[in-house]
Amino acid sequence: MKKIIFLFVSVLLLAGCDYKIVKEQPTQNFTIPSIGQIQTSSRATPETNTQTKQSNLTLQAKCSKDAENFFNLHWRKSIPTGMLALDYQNHYNKTLDKCFILIIFNFKTDIGDGSPASYTNDKFLYDVYENVQYGTIDITDKILQKCEVSSKKCVSLDDFNNLSESYMNN
Repeated sequence: MKKIIFLFVSVLLLAGCDYKIVKEQPTQNFTIPSIGQIQTSSRATPETNTQTKQSNLTLQAKCSKDAENFFNLHWRKSIPTGMLALDYQNHYNKTLDKCFILIIFNFKTDIGDGSPASYTNDKFLYDVYENVQYGTIDITDKILQKCEVSSKKCVSLDDFNNLSESYMNN
């Protein structure tokens, strides 16, 4: 009996709905955007992440090869007497989109007149592609002779390393 009453009340309620009200409501104008109007999501997809990583690896590999060529062309061709160390580090800086090389050059100078030998430790920071020097430090006999990175004066080897880090670590 309860089911019959429920069914009867449901039919009465549904019969009371005015179909015309729903049908007569104004319609909204909706246009489908063209392809140029569609904004894409700024989220990185796995595909774009992979492409970015591959691109970065390609740029790093190119920087490494070009830094080696730069080093051999500008530094290896004339090795002075008394050289203790001549080496380099390179880094592709993706923030600046530049390839940097840090030349490490240590040598001793012995005049031969009986005076003690002089020991020099130098570092030079270059942009490989533009052949522009960004920094230099010269320490001779443990005395700082010159220290500068991008026109900023530095007062120690640690200071030079900290200033050049922004070029060699991004």
